[in-house]
Amino acid sequence: MKEILYHLENVGVCYRHFSILRQHRDGEIWALKDLSLDIFRGETIGIIGRNGVGKTTTLRLFANIISHDAGVFECYPKRITMLSIGAGFDNYLTGRENIGLNGRLLGLTKKRIGEVIESIIQLSELEEFIDLPVRTYSSGMRTRLGFAIAYYADPEVLLLDENLGVGDEAFQKKSTALIKEKLASVNQTAIIVSHSIPLIKEICSRVIWLENGRVQMVGIPDEITRAYQEYVRSSCPKIANTRVNLTK
Repeated sequence: MKEILYHLENVGVCYRHFSILRQHRDGEIWALKDLSLDIFRGETIGIIGRNGVGKTTTLRLFANIISHDAGVFECYPKRITMLSIGAGFDNYLTGRENIGLNGRLLGLTKKRIGEVIESIIQLSELEEFIDLPVRTYSSGMRTRLGFAIAYYADPEVLLLDENLGVGDEAFQKKSTALIKEKLASVNQTAIIVSHSIPLIKEICSRVIWLENGRVQMVGIPDEITRAYQEYVRSSCPKIANTRVNLTK
């Protein structure tokens, strides 16, 4: 029997607007409505849909960054990581010191950090700069360091928003290959938000298509992506013609 990591029954997430001038609630927007699904250990789930339909909100819900406002949401994994995000950096600490700090925030033990720190430094390609304060790093350098730490965090669930690759073109190729290799693990679970249909079809075992905050379809990648592409072409022809990565 498959192990359930997430269980959702009629889940809704509401964003409320408050008017300072009127001093009362100005309105409600339900970003997610009536989501019902299970996600099992070992699955690689792709989430597709147009901009503004609730994809990132769904990912934040799975990451426990936001809470639900309706329905039942059960989250069983304890180690959840969003790859390519370098949250928790202290600008006045060195890159090496931030590996320790950020690694602990992502659930790595002190012993494990000691075992992988040189590998993290090598993956980030920051050997010459690792003992400089992070405030001296460019945004690309910070991103590479954040990705390298997160890659070695060994989470139960990987959450990826929009792009697998981070940094410059060469690092993007390397990071994308590494993530694909990680996703090949039998017990690794991942939830990926992306507009890249070829990528979704290549690495996902199941796809969720969101439309207006609701689940439009759930199923195997070929079937769901085909239906989604046909929908985009018929309802948004201009977008379909300019969005090369939908048909590539």
